[in-house]
Amino acid sequence: MKYLASLMIVLAAANCGGGKKKAAMWWMALLGNQTAQTAETTSSAGDSVTTTNNDQTGTTGFSFQTTTTVPVSVTVADSNGPVQGAVVQVQDPSAANTVIFQAVTNETGQASGTFTVDNTVTEVTLVVDAGGNVVTQPVNTTNLVTCDRDVDYPGDVTISSGGDQDGDGITDANDAYPSDPTRATKVTIPGSGQSIIAYEDLYPSPGDADFNDYVVKVSNEEDLNAAGKVVRLRGSYTHIARGAGYTHQLKLTLPAAAGALNYTVKQYSAAGALESTTTNHYSNGSGLAILGNSNNTITQSNTSSGQTFTPGKRADIEITFDTPVSQSTLGSAPFDLYIHVNNTGLDVHFPRMYFDANGKDQYMDTNGFPWALQIPEAWKWPLESDNIENGYPGFRPWYLSSGTTNKDWYSSAVSSHVFNASSLFAYLKSPASWMILGLIAAIAVIGLALAMIQRRRAA
Repeated sequence: MKYLASLMIVLAAANCGGGKKKAAMWWMALLGNQTAQTAETTSSAGDSVTTTNNDQTGTTGFSFQTTTTVPVSVTVADSNGPVQGAVVQVQDPSAANTVIFQAVTNETGQASGTFTVDNTVTEVTLVVDAGGNVVTQPVNTTNLVTCDRDVDYPGDVTISSGGDQDGDGITDANDAYPSDPTRATKVTIPGSGQSIIAYEDLYPSPGDADFNDYVVKVSNEEDLNAAGKVVRLRGSYTHIARGAGYTHQLKLTLPAAAGALNYTVKQYSAAGALESTTTNHYSNGSGLAILGNSNNTITQSNTSSGQTFTPGKRADIEITFDTPVSQSTLGSAPFDLYIHVNNTGLDVHFPRMYFDANGKDQYMDTNGFPWALQIPEAWKWPLESDNIENGYPGFRPWYLSSGTTNKDWYSSAVSSHVFNASSLFAYLKSPASWMILGLIAAIAVIGLALAMIQRRRAA
């Protein structure tokens, strides 16, 4: 069994005054001793397949993020030893059983990778298919550090290659790319909709905690091969607010270990017209440009209660890795997405990515607050100079508990303290919303026509 080291984060406190400082804020990072859970062996209902649960639970450092990425490792064996070619899936029941991880077991019978879920998700489903012998198990994600399962089949398991036209070991029914042997699974992050990333830009000084200096709407897709490694990565980024006097650029850095890659970025106007296409080959994914100067990518701040929302520009990227990359190496979406502040020459990153020589997080301020937040749905950001706690009463209990309570704090806004046009914009921009509006309009037209016919008949 694997044991994780004890983690201790020192309690931090701060009391700030007015101006560009926050209200008094206290926060506590979780103190956690992470130990491996005792393995429990059970028999799956209806057969004699034995499953062993080696999951590890505990706590990790609180980083103000609203999603969790969990490493997963599943080993499959039968009476003859390791089973190669079994299909391992992790599904999210809260998103209509969307597949959030998939891989076939290797010659040692192991499939490994990661999956990402919102912090509000409490359970996912593990599905193992070895030659049609399917085992389904719930996985409790509360305080889950590592999902580690052993599945032992009695007798000899036979893996059939039927129904797999590209021969990658994933049957066509489970293959997102049935005719492409280099790709098998498409993982969308988040599972539905898009995330909102909000930045403060006064780094290294504390900001005013309105988290509207630079706001971008983000979604990512990973293409995994049959071994569960990432071969392609896509991202979509729309600039939606800029409540700052500074100008910024949106950039992305991927781990050096991800290796060389081909990178294509397409930039679109606010109306959706293609403006430019850039393609390059990079020896590493450091500082990839996504959106240019923020005074050119959006025409107004979208942070005043008197404004009507005006959308900004969008950029779509596609990255193809020269060599497939493990999910654990690549990290979790939206990865190291950051803003470069032109006026200061400094970058603003998520917390828990960069540490100084003393182990201090370089992107947590003196108040124990970050300069960047990720929120996993259409979010109404605070008005200019309006503290996020005013707009979201659940935010304070959430961070004071290190994320253990009020996990859906972003769902309940005080309308007088947030920019209300954002949710309407997000809805109107989605294709589904246009279909719904079109259906409503069609029904209205039909109703009007029927009413006119009825009146004529009555006359």
